[in-house]
Formats: sequence, C-alpha cells, structure tokens
Amino acid sequence: MSKQLRLDVAQLTDVGRKRPHNEDNMAYVIPRDSQVMAKKGALFIVADGMGGHAAGEVASEIAVDTVSNVYYQDETDDIPLSLMNAIKRANALIHQRAAENMMRSGMGTTCVAAVLRGGVAYVANVGDSRAYMVRQGHVKQVSQDHSWVEDQVRAGLLTKEQARSHAQRNVITRALGTQAEVEVDVFTEILEDGDNFVLCSDGLSGPVSEEDLLAIVNKYLPQESVYHLVERANENGGPDNITAIVVLVQEAGDDIPSTLQHPVSVGPAGHISEENTAALGRVPTSSLGVASTATRTEGGEAIVDRCQLAPIKALHLPAALPHHRQLLRRQNVSISAAVYCCQALLFVCCYW
Repeated sequence: MSKQLRLDVAQLTDVGRKRPHNEDNMAYVIPRDSQVMAKKGALFIVADGMGGHAAGEVASEIAVDTVSNVYYQDETDDIPLSLMNAIKRANALIHQRAAENMMRSGMGTTCVAAVLRGGVAYVANVGDSRAYMVRQGHVKQVSQDHSWVEDQVRAGLLTKEQARSHAQRNVITRALGTQAEVEVDVFTEILEDGDNFVLCSDGLSGPVSEEDLLAIVNKYLPQESVYHLVERANENGGPDNITAIVVLVQEAGDDIPSTLQHPVSVGPAGHISEENTAALGRVPTSSLGVASTATRTEGGEAIVDRCQLAPIKALHLPAALPHHRQLLRRQNVSISAAVYCCQALLFVCCYW
C-alpha cells in the first residue's frame, strides 16, 4: 500500500511594531478530494505587498487569490509549470490594475509559494519572501532572494551577516506587478518524514536569525511555532509586517516523479515562455477543501479565519498610493517629474 502525504499546518500574521497597517497576505489550500490532492497537492503561499496600505494589501491579496485559484484550475500535472503559470497570471492582473491609473504605478508584491505533493516539495518565489526547510536539526533556505544585497552576497562583495544589517537590504530586484512579465524561480526538494517548511515575509526573516528559527521549529508543533516565530520578530523590533506558515510533514508520500528520484541539484528552473502556458480548465471549488486566510486587526493581533476557496473577485483600487519599497523610488520620481512637467506646460499654454 502506497504512503499518502500527511501534513500539519499553522499560519499567523501580525502588523509588527512599526507599521500602521498590515500589507501581507497568506493562504493555504489542502484539497478535500483525494484525486485532486494526488494530482495537484497542497498549496501554501505568502505575499508581502508594497505601495502603501491601500495598494500593498490589495496587491498581495490579488497574488494570494489568483495563485490559489489558477493553480487548481490548471489541468496539467506538471507542478512547476502549473505553479509558474499561476504566479505569472497574478503578475499580469496586478500589473493591469496598476496600469489603470498612473498614480498606481509601482504597486506590487513579493510571492513565495510551495506545493507539497506525494514525496516532493516544489517552491516558487519572486522577491525576498522566503521558504525554509528544517530537517534533522538543520535549516536550509530553499528559495533564493531577488534583492540587491543577495546579488552582492553571490558576487562575494558582502557576507550574509553584512547583508542582514545593510542599508539597502530592503531593495528588491524582482516583484509581481511592477513589470508586464516576470521571471519565476522554482526549486524542488524530496520530502522526508518530520520535515518542516516555513514560508515567511521579510518581516520575519529579517529580525529572526536562522538559528532562532531552527530552535523554535525544532521545539514546537506548527500551531505553537508560528506564535513563537512572530513573537521573536516583535521582540527583535518588529520593523515590518510579520507573516509565517509552518508545515510539518507528518508522513511523506512515496509518489516521486522518476526524474526526481535521484539527488536533485536545487536551483532556479528559469523562465517559462508565454507559449508554454498551459490551457486552463475547471476544478469544482467543492473539491478543494478549505482555504485558510487571515483577517487582521490593526492592533497587531492576528485572527485566523477559515473559508471556502472563492472565485477570483473584481478588486477596485484607490486612486492614490504612497510607496515604501525602495525598489519603486526611481519609478515614482520619474512619474512625479512627468506629472509636474505636464502641469507646468498646461499652465504656460493657458497663460498665453
């Protein structure tokens, strides 16, 4: 008899100590239908929005809703391709909403998503939200940050310790929604019983060291781990919104694709061209089981609410969006300059 994947999951989000609003979003979907679970697996996603309260939260919500829906509507059982298609669709929707009004330009979000199916974990990311794997007393970052400091670390110009406190540590080089096209990296890991996966925004990975993360996840079950991880981030200053999903692999499945049955060199899967995009089909919502999302109070206490996975809904964005991510600074200056030039030209024409 084949082994079936069994998981224990918990998630938590918190506004932190410095931000007035929470722009993070998160969700997980564990299909109720065994056939859907066998084909598509369980999905976990964290998104860290940027662009100010009214925009960042909307961008991250679009990412979470779109990826959660489009991934399960995609009929292919090619998990990396299906996951990248869903994230690319989210990118297109966010970019479209941002383009509807010039004042929304630059709205975006990071995204890290993981699919656990059978005996394999597939992790996709854009930006600096992270996925960690904790196994047998060791922690490993599975995702790869798309940030300026990470580029410097890979080039040997900064150490990891220097990057953690560098003034430019919040500058990201890739995000959903800021460009019409986006490159998505995908990584794979063979699962073992007892593995833990942690998906988090940089509000957690920044103030909480890998050593502390390892100690907490090793000591507690997911429901307690998420609480202690968020608590530790706040104890260390809580400079940003804090979001974490912890997934314990109680039992790994034995369904492993033949191409992955040998040791895998973990690394980015690269760019998937638009012509390879799979056609979307339909999976009944009732087959998907429970999608978990978080409703937050602005005081910082996170209240977890469970709801049925809903269809992608139309979202109406506000007109004015303040920005706080440094990646957007140059775009905003250029746009503001263009607006002022147009206003000045209009004034001169009217005067004459």
